[in-house]
Amino acid sequence: NSSGTDTKLLIGSIVLNQDSSCYDVIDGQQRLTTLHLINAYLNKENLNTKPKITKCNLDFCDLRPDYNRCMEVIYQDKVAVINDEEMKMLPESLMSVYNAIPTIFKEVSDKYNYLNESELAEYFMEKVVVLRIFVPSGTDLNHYFQVMNMRGEQLEKHEILKAELISKLDEDKRDDFAKQWDECSAYFSMQRLDPAYLDSKSDSNSEKLQD
Repeated sequence: NSSGTDTKLLIGSIVLNQDSSCYDVIDGQQRLTTLHLINAYLNKENLNTKPKITKCNLDFCDLRPDYNRCMEVIYQDKVAVINDEEMKMLPESLMSVYNAIPTIFKEVSDKYNYLNESELAEYFMEKVVVLRIFVPSGTDLNHYFQVMNMRGEQLEKHEILKAELISKLDEDKRDDFAKQWDECSAYFSMQRLDPAYLDSKSDSNSEKLQD
């Protein structure tokens, strides 16, 4: 119903590492790229309710200059005027998503007939939320990146909470907190514990209570 437009929508998380004046995106590249494509479309259709971001602030790695070029063409609204040869040089994955956005907006507007395209754009800009998670300094980024990509899934809610709490601690306390968190997690996960371990913890807790 229409009251749903008052509710914020969390679409996931992005994991960042601060590097001088920039942020390295450890996880969430596809999400950020898609958001940029939608933002560029809203700019083109004059539907953006926020001060316009007129240039993509994502810088893809040196191995993907075609991605940087593609985002430049899209943000400058030159898709319709570039020649066929240059169009072939743009990554099909980005162009197919960008070209699908008008259809998706129309389908969503038709499905929820209380939302016209302007209202949908406003909802996107005002209510769609992405959670930013910053990895602690000193993190082995290569290992972290490999783990995140092997998972093939979003962080669980408890993992997001753990990362948020750790980020608020002084560096010398983070390892200890993480170990205590993992111990508590193991304690309450029956799948990871044998009965003897659980009994020993229960006995220990009982003794403390009696004292």
